[in-house]
Amino acid sequence: MSTLGPDPLRRVQDPGLGFARVHRSRRTIAELLMEQSVVAGVGNVYRCEVLHRLAVDPLTRGVDLSPETWQEIWDDLVLLMPLGRTFGQIITIPEQVEQALRWRRSGRARAITRSLTGERLGDTFERRFLVYKRTGETCPRCGGTVALRELGGRRLYWCPACQTRH
Repeated sequence: MSTLGPDPLRRVQDPGLGFARVHRSRRTIAELLMEQSVVAGVGNVYRCEVLHRLAVDPLTRGVDLSPETWQEIWDDLVLLMPLGRTFGQIITIPEQVEQALRWRRSGRARAITRSLTGERLGDTFERRFLVYKRTGETCPRCGGTVALRELGGRRLYWCPACQTRH
């Protein structure tokens, strides 16, 4: 598959195209989210964080992922990735996401976006994540321990105790 999958940053996209590719695969959803032919633009941070935000087991095979869970993954990417573009940084902590949405609705985000030069990451929000690069630390949802595993040539961070959805 050489074509790009649906892009969460574009307004009119068909997440069903991505699900069709996911649902045909025996590879894990964690691997599939990194495939540009499945969904465009998802990097390792978004992959780890979105799967944690939704309590999805990253080792779930594509063929076993429910359409409802895929739609929730898509919806969360559509929520988070534009915020990342607006603020020049990946934002996944729920309180930070809510603040970013309030600023975007009020128009305050426009000034922040205009001030970004592309020379460095945005610094509007403290750079924190739920599980990304938090190996051995406590899971913010359940108190379990954040794990690390090499998967598809990338580091996967997740909480085996609470990420159990398919």
